[in-house]
Amino acid sequence: MVVSTNNKRTKPKYRIIQDILTSEIRNGQFQPNDHFSTLDRICERFGTSKITAQRAFMEMVRNGMLYTKRGCGAYIAPPRRKNESRLFGCLFDTMIEDGALPLVIRGAENAAREHGYNVLLCSTQRDHKLARTHIARMLEQKIDGVLYDFLLDEEFDSIVHDVLDRFESAGVPVVLVQRRLLNDTRPVSYVIPDNYGGTVQAVEHLCRLGHRRIAGIYESTNSSAIERCEGCKGAVLKCGAVFHQDLIKTITVMEDCDTAIAQLLAMEQRPTAIMCEHDLIARHVMMLLRGHGLRIPDDMAIIGFDDLPFSKYLQPPLTTVRQPLEQIGREAVNILIRRITGNFNDHAQIRLGTKLVVRQSCGAPAAEAPATMAASAASARCA
Repeated sequence: MVVSTNNKRTKPKYRIIQDILTSEIRNGQFQPNDHFSTLDRICERFGTSKITAQRAFMEMVRNGMLYTKRGCGAYIAPPRRKNESRLFGCLFDTMIEDGALPLVIRGAENAAREHGYNVLLCSTQRDHKLARTHIARMLEQKIDGVLYDFLLDEEFDSIVHDVLDRFESAGVPVVLVQRRLLNDTRPVSYVIPDNYGGTVQAVEHLCRLGHRRIAGIYESTNSSAIERCEGCKGAVLKCGAVFHQDLIKTITVMEDCDTAIAQLLAMEQRPTAIMCEHDLIARHVMMLLRGHGLRIPDDMAIIGFDDLPFSKYLQPPLTTVRQPLEQIGREAVNILIRRITGNFNDHAQIRLGTKLVVRQSCGAPAAEAPATMAASAASARCA
């Protein structure tokens, strides 16, 4: 529907509605963070359809006049900061197409879009010079906030702290996703899964199935790997199963799995189950075991972590710990919004609950095993 304005040009009805509501907001008829009108009220006030009202509404979100909260409706956006770009950066060291990070980014992009922001993706490729180039360019673009996923080791430690120092000192909030800093007292926002609790559930499941020699394969020394490794050790000891340091293998690249599996299979008393740090390792381990002539789960039970989309299609389907990857991205964006519009020093630290998804790779009969088991830990928040 269009309305004549001067016999030469016409303006769509949604644009007229948008202009009127935007003018009312700018004239102070609403306060920042006030709950905004529902679509039904807009339809009633302007005598229009929901489609037209929705179009006006989405344009106001896109232009930064409104932001939305999932399941709660729309709110008046605070005035933009000077030079605000309506742009978040997502800085990451590496991304595997069928790994966890794309799902985290999808959740972040959806949440950012609801608040009227776009997301700029930048990969450091674990290169110091490239990382610093990305930092400089983001600061030049007056970026409003940064999500940071990193693979922390001694070599790359200085870059991680450089990212935090340069952005935070410039008034740009940073939220870590999937991993946190180790042995660091600085206040840092992060959103991570309950790595320890999720792994404990998985290993306890193996113990209930009768496994007493449970191996673990973990990648590098990032916080997720350490917490999941500790969860594996803790659950093994709790269940009274056999713990020996030789059953725990640490790898730095996926190809190291070949050596780890060869060492485990060469043991006089080899393990009967392997807890893998994530599904990508589990998939590779399953391939290697078949290459050694072993059957899964008859000769070796396998459990992963993440519940990536491919996991249920493996043969056999992979038992794994599901972490809420898209929710991690959403929560990280919500922290950025709060720090931008409210308290910059609100360094929220969130752990989200996980869920054990039982399939066939660990030997549990489908008819006897529950489809899922709720994680013991719900999301925990602390300032």
